[in-house]
Amino acid sequence: MQTHEKMIRSVLLPLTSDTLLLPHSALVEIIPERDIRPVDNAPDWVLGEIEWNNEVLPLLSLEVAIGSEKPDMPKRSRLIVLAFLSDHSQYKYLAIRATGVPRLVQLEPDSLTLKETHGISSKFIDFYGTLNGKTVIVPNMLELEANITAAVRPVLAKA
Repeated sequence: MQTHEKMIRSVLLPLTSDTLLLPHSALVEIIPERDIRPVDNAPDWVLGEIEWNNEVLPLLSLEVAIGSEKPDMPKRSRLIVLAFLSDHSQYKYLAIRATGVPRLVQLEPDSLTLKETHGISSKFIDFYGTLNGKTVIVPNMLELEANITAAVRPVLAKA
């Protein structure tokens, strides 16, 4: 029997065609869709910016960031606010669109099997895994953070 200390609190976040696996500590809040301010000259995976709790957050399409096609999102999609896990960004948070509700999971150390590839190679993916027979993506949050700051903040500074 596994002890509670070895369990890893995580979140499964459904995207259009993939599922992200994130540390529970990254999930801040689930919010309804809101007005999106476009950011000129930003990469196509940056959908714009939103306001949340008196902060401006970049809104990303992780599907586009990892090399998939831009999905058709329902009008009332959810935005998932995630915290950056380092203190090196000009942003504290980011938002991504999700097609479903995040699900909390308790991972046992041996419940996630690493996979070599899933057909997509991206600097924004740390690795692929299999969890309960389903393929999951573990994003490279540090790479996302570095690229958001480099892509969005210089554009905003010129405005």
